Parts: sequence; C-alpha cells; structure tokens
Amino acid sequence: MARMNKLRLIALGAAICIGWIGMGGEGAGLKGLHQLASPPAASVASAAQAPSIGEPELLDALKQAAVLAAEKKSGNPGLQTEGLQEDSSGALDSKAGNTAQLVSSKPEEKKPSAEDKTVYLTFDDGPSVHTSDVLDILRKYGVKATFFMVGKNVKEQSKRVNRVQEEGHAIGNHSYNHVYKDIYSSFAGYARQTLLTEQALLDAGVATNLVRAPGGTFTNFDAGYFKAMKAAGYTMVDWNVDSGDSRRVGVPAKEIIAGATSAPFKREMTVLIHDGTGHAESVKALPAIIEFYKAKGYRFAVITSKVKSPVFPVAKKMKWKREAPQAAEITALAEKSNQLRSSKAWLAAASNGVGEGAVLPAIGKGAETVNPPVKPKTYGTLQADLLLQSGYGEVRIGYGEYFVVDGKLTVPVRRTVEALGGGVIWNAPEGTASIIGYSGIGSLNRDTAFLNGEGRLYAPLSEVLELMEDSLTRIEVSPGLAEAWLGSGAAAEDG
Repeated sequence: MARMNKLRLIALGAAICIGWIGMGGEGAGLKGLHQLASPPAASVASAAQAPSIGEPELLDALKQAAVLAAEKKSGNPGLQTEGLQEDSSGALDSKAGNTAQLVSSKPEEKKPSAEDKTVYLTFDDGPSVHTSDVLDILRKYGVKATFFMVGKNVKEQSKRVNRVQEEGHAIGNHSYNHVYKDIYSSFAGYARQTLLTEQALLDAGVATNLVRAPGGTFTNFDAGYFKAMKAAGYTMVDWNVDSGDSRRVGVPAKEIIAGATSAPFKREMTVLIHDGTGHAESVKALPAIIEFYKAKGYRFAVITSKVKSPVFPVAKKMKWKREAPQAAEITALAEKSNQLRSSKAWLAAASNGVGEGAVLPAIGKGAETVNPPVKPKTYGTLQADLLLQSGYGEVRIGYGEYFVVDGKLTVPVRRTVEALGGGVIWNAPEGTASIIGYSGIGSLNRDTAFLNGEGRLYAPLSEVLELMEDSLTRIEVSPGLAEAWLGSGAAAEDG
C-alpha cells in the first residue's frame, strides 16, 4: 500500500505540473497513457502470469448471477441464461480460452430490498465546530448522513464542507442566512437565498439539488413555492422524526434522544437533528440515537433525489402575508439555477459523485465540452451486484449503479477507481477526466464516458481497468452477485 501511495503522489505531482488540474500548462498529453513512474517488477510479472478475462465473460457472469437469484426467489430451477455454458468441472468456458471459477453454492449475500428499514439522519444549520464531532461519530459507527447547510456558514467553513463530502455524506441547501423574515417575506427573497447558497456550495465543490426549508415547509411554503422549486429542479426534503433539539436553547441530550427515538416506526425514518452553533447536546445524543436504530434493524443511508423524502402538506393558513410567486419569478429562478448547472464548475463538482442528489445540467453554453448523457440500457429484471476486488481494495457496485451501454459494462468512475487504489483528476476547463493508474496517468475516452442523470461520471469498466493497468483474472458467481478479482491482487501479494 505504501508503494501505491507513493506512485499516486508521483502521478499527482506530475499532473499538477502539466496543468491537468488547472495549475499551468495546456493539459499536455491528454491523448494517451503517460508512464510517469516505472511499474514495480513484481507487478509486471504478476500481471503477465495472470490470465485475463474479457468483458463478455463478466456480463455473462452477471446474467447468471441474476438468473440464480430469480431461481432462488421463485423456486424454479429451470431458468436458463443465454450464451452461458458450464463445462464438466463447473467452470465458465470463455471464448478467449480462459476459465472463471463458478461457485454457485457460495452463500447468498443479502441485497437491500424495497422492504428494508432505513434511517436518514439529517443535520441542519451547519457547518460549525460541532460538525467535526458529528463526522467523527458517524465514521466510528460506519453511518452516512445528509447535511443541510447554511450558505453563510459554507463560505466561512469550506474545509468542513469538504470533509463532509470526502467522507461520503450528502449535502443539501438550507438557505443563506436562515433569517425567516428575509426568506419568507417574499418569494424573491427565498429564491435569492437559494441561489446564493447553491453558488456557495458550488464554490466549495458541491453540486446538489436537495433543499430543506428553514423551519420546514409547513406554514412557510404555499403551493406557488412548491411549484417554483420543482420547476427549477430542486428536491424538497422535510422530516418525519423531530429530535426536538431546536425547541429551545440548551435542550439536554437525554431529551433529544427521547425525541429522536419515540416516533412511531415507519419503513423510512427521516430524523431531524442540528449541527449548528449551540448544539453540543445534539452531538452527545447522537451515539445513542444511532445505537437505538441499529438495534431495531434499521440501515442508514444518505438522501438522494430518488428517495421519496417526507414533504409536509400545504397548510390552510400561512405564517406569512405575502403575494404568491409570480410567473416571471418562477421562470427567473429556473433560468438562473439552470445557468449554474450548465457551468463547468457544476460539472466538475457533479463528477465527484459524492454530493448525492446532484442533477445533470442542461447541455448548452458552458457545457460544450461534455458529452450529453446516454440513456442507459440495463438488464431490466435481471438483478445482480458486481463486487470487484484488487490488492488495494474492493468496491461493490449494486444493480442500478452500473449500466450496459452499447454492449459495454459502464461503472461510476470515481468510486470504482479510488476504491481499487487509483485516483481521478477532473479537468474543469477542458471538461475531461483522467485516471491515475498504478504507474501513470491516462485520459478517459470522451466518446464513451458520460454523465448519468445525477451528474455522476461513468465510463466502460474495460477502459477504466486498462488505464489503471489492471485486468480481470477470476470470477465467482452466486445468487445476485458476480465477484471478480483483478490481477493487482497477485501483484500486491508478491510485493
């Protein structure tokens, strides 16, 4: 691993020197793989000895894993997988003459289903000094959460914003100054604060369309507000569990725990907590809240635009006396928001794939260098996950997270590469991405890479592995899972 980190530092330093991340140069050498450091001899030997498995074999393995899962679920063992043949030894016979071990008796790994109980921990009003403590606790318990941030705080504490994003949590928009009179006296005021915070988050490297209204939407949002936010592409998020930590100043941890754990159980629980200034007691309460829901069998997840988050109904009586949003105001918000999402800065932030809820910007001025998204062709009802393992780490890519486009298996680039020991460089001025491999840097093919509906960068797995100088050497199949090993595993063991 030390060798890998050294190679990555060498490659990253070279990338900075030649201008791939906007620090001088013209982006020299974007066309091919650049050998910036000689690969270790052990890695070369191991890679040469390990037989390579092609993409057709991997796709067939995923199909068989899906069929095995369907057979298990239906109790019908007669389902067949087209194009997949099994020899007498139980091995998968590939067209290239290599074999991939088939272990259909391997215990099935549990897949999240529609019936899984899920908790979405949400933190409002940060970032603040308490955000760091919250992140430490979440990391200790292996839990992901969603942070709705105030734009003014984002500008003042960008390092904490970066940490939230780097540790895999979602980020949303929570107004710019959280002053109710400024926000809710007129729609123009609310729209202005939404855009200011979106820009502040973008400046910090975060692209998101998740929004939580200060105080929630009930009695604050009329039908016109909801219409305007939807037209501008935002996803509103309220809650169905209130910890009560903001009912007054200094609510004790014991009371916060009671509030967060006493609501009637639902399949999905969206818990409101605060990490803003003055909420030290919320930090103290957090471990007990997490342990409570874990004991009840809940899993934890981040909110995305695909999650059906709770949204309060429109109240019969508003807190505020104001005019309904005018058509021109609704149009103006949509246009200004779309301008932000068409910027190179947005595309760069969205490509990180960390800020869940990111939406794909319209292709237009400022986005000419990025290919329009390709409508993914998926397996339909065939459901199987892909688990990739290398000598430097592993990554599980669930069904729905990978696509089959023009016969190629495409995967989320940043998550895949970084989990397997590489790195990704986004060149915002050029709208291109490069991969730091085990001994050099290479550019993704702009004809095959694309952004999905959430602005996440995808590319064919075969191309990603080629740029990382790695390859598939073995595949095992079980119901709902195709598990593949890379040649770097052998190289790491030799080293």
